[in-house]
Amino acid sequence: MDLNRALEWEDITECQVNWRRIKKLAEYGRDRTLSEAEFGRLIEAVERVPHLRDFLLIALNTGMRKSEILGLRWEYVDFDEKTISVPRNLRKNRKPLIVPMNQTVVDILSGMKRAGDYVFVNGETKDRLKNLSRSFKTACRRAGISGLRVHDLRHTFGTALAKEGEGTLAISKLLGHSSEGMTRLYINRMDERLQVSVDKLNGKFSAKRRYSDDTPLNETPASNSVN
Repeated sequence: MDLNRALEWEDITECQVNWRRIKKLAEYGRDRTLSEAEFGRLIEAVERVPHLRDFLLIALNTGMRKSEILGLRWEYVDFDEKTISVPRNLRKNRKPLIVPMNQTVVDILSGMKRAGDYVFVNGETKDRLKNLSRSFKTACRRAGISGLRVHDLRHTFGTALAKEGEGTLAISKLLGHSSEGMTRLYINRMDERLQVSVDKLNGKFSAKRRYSDDTPLNETPASNSVN
């Protein structure tokens, strides 16, 4: 596995490698996404695990990374502006990001009980929840889903937006991808057009909805693929 990608998926927390002694191999993108039928089964599997259900829905409706969601403090959430301000210390590229919230995310966060500074708190230690990989794997097993990683929820978000007709630039900005073009366009406030973008997913990934068909969300043109 690409160690950089393993760090991104948070399968490992630290990598100390002498890169000068390792030959770089060609990389192949991972395009695993959650189908609509899988989403329905997964939500059913986590109905009795509220913190995991809320995490899944926030991830699918914002495209945020696992570390960004679990590190989320209430002070970063602005219900009036419908935004989440992700500080640089939570960002992979160390650049702050403003994430627009659709009504699904607003409803989820509004309905959560506040047990401290962090949005996701460990029920036993009362400290912030640091990991949920084990419970995620258990939920996937119960839902009959294989080969799905937490980071694939981020891919699902981007791919779903592409299916809704959003362009690469809007998706790139919402995901906070680092690129020269995105950096030139990004300013320290939310582009109103991005709010329109995430609103298109409002209700698509919701605990109130069930799916019966097995239409995959990753059937998009190659030009709209998201890494």
